[in-house]
Amino acid sequence: MKMRREPGLIWPFLESYRKKVGELPCNAWIHSISLPEAVQMATFHTSTVEPLVEQYVSWALANLGTSVKQTALSRTEVMRIQRAMYRFQIVCDVFGNRLTHGNLSTNRPRHLGCLRFLSGYEPWEIEEILCINAFFQEQYEQRISQVADDLNPDSRRFHGSPPLGGPEDAVDLGLGRTRYFFNNFLVSQGLPLLASVLRIQDREELAGTLLANMHHSASDTWLDDITGNTDMHERWERSYSKRDAAQDEGRPMPFQGDELGSPPLAWVLIWGEAYSNLFGIFIPKPLRRWGYIMWDARRLEETGAKDVLMREWYEMWQGGDYRDSLRAWNHRG
Repeated sequence: MKMRREPGLIWPFLESYRKKVGELPCNAWIHSISLPEAVQMATFHTSTVEPLVEQYVSWALANLGTSVKQTALSRTEVMRIQRAMYRFQIVCDVFGNRLTHGNLSTNRPRHLGCLRFLSGYEPWEIEEILCINAFFQEQYEQRISQVADDLNPDSRRFHGSPPLGGPEDAVDLGLGRTRYFFNNFLVSQGLPLLASVLRIQDREELAGTLLANMHHSASDTWLDDITGNTDMHERWERSYSKRDAAQDEGRPMPFQGDELGSPPLAWVLIWGEAYSNLFGIFIPKPLRRWGYIMWDARRLEETGAKDVLMREWYEMWQGGDYRDSLRAWNHRG
């Protein structure tokens, strides 16, 4: 799922992708691909996507204090998670870091370009992607912690036989900013790398794999930064959208059941049944650790997640609504 990412090729590709997704019937799309392409897609799904979905579900539900053994996933829950995985991979392919023969790919459009792409989805669908991102970040953080001492410049592994690399390859992951920087770099390389990393049991192999997929000159910004306050306000200034208008109008957004094309109950609850195009920094981070946006209404009720959701929401906003401030800002004289 790699591609050349010169800026002149990116937007035609993305526009073509959106058009095909929006217009091609499923049966027509199936007949448009070759047998080798179908085999490649099936292999990617079974060897990479399905294992990551299973691990994501276990991680998220454990953070909620439950498990899939208590209540099997519904078809809608599975499809939300799967589509978020695939969309996350597209974001990584187009906007993430990529190493080619040990060198960092150039011409990586970031920030507003990525935000522009994300904004083609409904805001709760963007939050699905950000929940996957949170899972990736925590998985890499755990593994960075396991091998941080091995990658330190003073580690004997850089001076032993065979060494992990030369001293210039060492990384001091005790520095918070450096750690954040390398975590983002690893996360932005997408599904195949994490699927491979999660299969590693040997500590030395893990250290070598992480080191081989790091780069000292990469940008340290990723989705948490891109969906932050500064870039969001710049997007509103430059490209006010129909979804922004729906938010400013206070368009009703009732819960219509657990259908894939409708907002899930969690989204409807936190925004008081009125449309919101806010995501990223405007959502409490702890909610993403248990995949708040992935679950059906039944699971929210049965697990007590609904109460957790509203408590975390109140702790962040204290009864306020940022949409009111934004509405005034968008319609200032």
